[in-house]
Amino acid sequence: MGQQVTMYSKLLNLTGKTALITGASQGLGKAIAEEYYHQGCRLVLVGRSEEKLKMAKQSILQNITHR
Repeated sequence: MGQQVTMYSKLLNLTGKTALITGASQGLGKAIAEEYYHQGCRLVLVGRSEEKLKMAKQSILQNITHR
């Protein structure tokens, strides 16, 4: 995913944009949320479990500091 993401990030500037991401608590939705956040996008995360969304948020915030 890394090489493709780099290609797309050059074409699409997400800085300051807002994205609504469904299924954001795990899997593909969470991976997209992480990358969008890394690209400077504000996020609205949606999922079925509030607890899983809270854990995903913590994970996204922790991962961004390690990049």
